[in-house]
Amino acid sequence: MQFIQIRIPDQVSSRRATRTLLKSMHVGLLALTIALLSACADKAVVTATAGLYMRNAPSVEAGQVALLPAGAEVEILEEGPEQTINGVTGHWKRIKHNSTEGWVFGAYLIDSSNSEALDGFRKCTSRGGYWHSEQDTCYPARLRKLSENGRVTGPCGLDFYTLLPNGKIRATGIYYDGARMRGHWSFEDGNSIVLNLGGGDKYRARLHGDTVLYEAFMENRWSSYPLPGNPACP
Repeated sequence: MQFIQIRIPDQVSSRRATRTLLKSMHVGLLALTIALLSACADKAVVTATAGLYMRNAPSVEAGQVALLPAGAEVEILEEGPEQTINGVTGHWKRIKHNSTEGWVFGAYLIDSSNSEALDGFRKCTSRGGYWHSEQDTCYPARLRKLSENGRVTGPCGLDFYTLLPNGKIRATGIYYDGARMRGHWSFEDGNSIVLNLGGGDKYRARLHGDTVLYEAFMENRWSSYPLPGNPACP
């Protein structure tokens, strides 16, 4: 009769093998957990045409960490305080982009799961337009260019208003002693840039077909005003 010899590991070897197995299982579960959390994380896409600054705190006064380009996808880590900046209201978001973390103004983000808004944003920017996240509206390239240090001519060219990217207005002309900051501007109605100059004075540049019309708000309605060269001007 032939006997088969079976070697039974001693107790110490058995415990060592068990610890190794448990350690491997722990590492595997940890990796799986991280992968699942990453897959379930809220993600968003940057819509700011000129890019969106990531800062080290939820404030426009905080230091800049990085400039995120339009279309960059970020991971949302935390929602911060609500704030209105240049007429746009939104919450600050603590985000992660690649390996960098910081805060951005959430009004310039689109939820990655919002396929309709993302499609509108991509079509808009491909045509050189400006996508307004709060309104889910595309403003044509001509108005976008006007908003980037473009100049609006006042009635008869007696005053001029430069639109600064931060939403403020620099006024010059015969009514001003040098350059002066006055009021703020905003995109409105899907086809206009409105200049709120304060004191009830409002102008707007409205796109009508391929033409930009300049209008003033008077007697509770918008009316076109004469530009230089018009016989009505002095």
